[in-house]
Amino acid sequence: MKLFLFLQRLLHTLPVILMAGIFMVSAVHGAVTASGDVDPADPSTWTDETRAYIGEYGTGELTITNGGSVSNDDGYVGVFSGSMGKVTVDGDGSVWTSDDYLLVGYQGTGELIITKGGSVSNNNGYVGFDSGSTGTVTVEGEGSVWTTDYRLYVGREGIGALTISGGGAVTGDSAFLGGGSGSLGSVALDGEGSIWTLDGY
Repeated sequence: MKLFLFLQRLLHTLPVILMAGIFMVSAVHGAVTASGDVDPADPSTWTDETRAYIGEYGTGELTITNGGSVSNDDGYVGVFSGSMGKVTVDGDGSVWTSDDYLLVGYQGTGELIITKGGSVSNNNGYVGFDSGSTGTVTVEGEGSVWTTDYRLYVGREGIGALTISGGGAVTGDSAFLGGGSGSLGSVALDGEGSIWTLDGY
């Protein structure tokens, strides 16, 4: 019984728990979970100088919920050919900030889901960056926002798809759909209150 109580207290007090390759960073009002092929593996160590890779060579996933937050320099989701990366930012106050580039589907397959008031921001955004890549981004629900300060490419050289639904919002300066030969970019806007705002072109 004493051993059980000790372990129970330990699990409730450790800020970071590593179990079976899963990092769980817990806070009073939020949680960040990284599993599989994520580099650096522990998001609590990321800074605005970190290049974050979710699904670099294999399958990796990052989940930000309940007001959790993560920040880094460049963010890559689905990095090299054959890789699969997924990021979910869920819940009011949940935030992912990439100070420079955010690439969803660099050469592999990447997916970004922003829902229920989550927020993602970056300087330049790419969905389906390189030839052979596939990137999908979903911004769903009132208060869910994706902000790209400068340029957003949907299908730069690969296949990119952006869906804004249920009152979600995407804002930025300029956007481009489909870039190089063989690329494909699409945007679906669905539901009352869903909006895509561009300050430039």
